Amino acid sequence: MNLSKRGSKMFSLIGLFVSVLMVLLFASDSAFSQQSNAALEQRIGALEDYVATIQPTLVELSNNLNDSIQQYTNGLESSLDEYSKKLQQNVDQRLDGLNSKTIVINPFSKEYQPIQTNTGTFLIAVERVEPIEGGVRLHLNVGNPNYADYQNIKLKFFWGRHRGGEYAISYDQWRRSLQGAEFTFRGRIEKGKWNAMAADLVPVNQGQLSYLECEMSVSSIELGVGRN
Repeated sequence: MNLSKRGSKMFSLIGLFVSVLMVLLFASDSAFSQQSNAALEQRIGALEDYVATIQPTLVELSNNLNDSIQQYTNGLESSLDEYSKKLQQNVDQRLDGLNSKTIVINPFSKEYQPIQTNTGTFLIAVERVEPIEGGVRLHLNVGNPNYADYQNIKLKFFWGRHRGGEYAISYDQWRRSLQGAEFTFRGRIEKGKWNAMAADLVPVNQGQLSYLECEMSVSSIELGVGRN
């Protein structure tokens, strides 16, 4: 009986110890789980805060990149446009220079210019511009620095707006916009002198003479006959 009671008490103590141990283990596992969940929630919160912070930064970076690309594109387009205009201007200047007998004169300046013809070099200057009905009359001085007299002087004029600035059109369009006229002076162009002549430009007004070009040719020359 005594052994049986002792054994029964021992099993009771062992059962109690096991129960206490299980309670302690469960409590410990529950506390660990709570700590793990709290840490996980803290990490998730930190990640959400990071995403919320980096999103505006990425948007700002994207906007800055787009602005930089746009500025570069605009600058490139401007540079290409400027280069194209300079190239076109250079081509036009070369085209203008192909005919060395054509000069551009200022009708409101008395300054003379040399002009090449089929027989040599002459000088030309505009003495004054006189308004006439429907146009203007150019009073010209043609200088003959050569050792011969000439006759039948032919003058060709083209006038209009000066190309460039706001009037930046193609060279061909600009040439087609010019007015033109041709005159023949049948008097004598004496050697070593200034010789007066006039040319009427119609239709035109003084405001349309921002550009005026002239070409000259000679069809008759007079030379003295030498005597032995």
